[in-house]
Amino acid sequence: MLTATATEAMVDEIIADLHLSNVEVVSVLPNRPNIHLQVRRATSDLSEELGWLVSHLKKGGKDAGRTLIYCRTINTVYQVWGWLMKQLGTSAWTEEPHTVRNRIVDMYHGQTDDQSQKRELEGFTQSDSCLRCVVATNAFGMGVQVDDVRYVIHWGPSKDVLSYWQEVGRCARDGQDGHAIMYVFPHSLNAKFINADMITLVRNCTGNKCIRKQVLEHLFVKGMDRSGLATACNLEHGCCSNCDDTCKS
Repeated sequence: MLTATATEAMVDEIIADLHLSNVEVVSVLPNRPNIHLQVRRATSDLSEELGWLVSHLKKGGKDAGRTLIYCRTINTVYQVWGWLMKQLGTSAWTEEPHTVRNRIVDMYHGQTDDQSQKRELEGFTQSDSCLRCVVATNAFGMGVQVDDVRYVIHWGPSKDVLSYWQEVGRCARDGQDGHAIMYVFPHSLNAKFINADMITLVRNCTGNKCIRKQVLEHLFVKGMDRSGLATACNLEHGCCSNCDDTCKS
């Protein structure tokens, strides 16, 4: 069987569940060097943290780089989407009349009706679509191939490291430069909603350690070339926000 990303525990579980023996596991470090990683200590003030995105969407319109914003709850999806629509004003549409078909921002979650889900998935996967930004829960993305996503934003940490990296992996699949930005709020590291490994990762990444190396350490499984961890970070090519700060100093 094949899988793009799995933890050591998941590999062991799959082998046990399928009652396999004499298994050979071929593993490759799941690095995505073309994606610049950022973990930001943030307030929950949308204007302060996401004002740059509003400017990006207003300036680019239907040609703006595609953006995925992941939120942990449906309520937060509504909050972020509603704020974006208010800030964009008439710029939220590409033309008159203002309909959902020519809106550059939409939202997607598990309770989105089937017709809207189909419209949004089709719109986000078509290169000539006006849909530039989707605010979503983790219900969006599985099985969806969109090559030209330029930004993946996490408005609060994912539930675990594997989910985070899978969501980051939806960025820049065309091999061009991409940016993954995680916003971490004082109340967002709640063990009720995210697991211990993710809490550890976030705390390490809001210090001065290389974000990429921290993530890949969590996803390292038997059979991977450990030397790849040492070369995963290349300061000259903008690895992550922490490495950027190291370069500047």
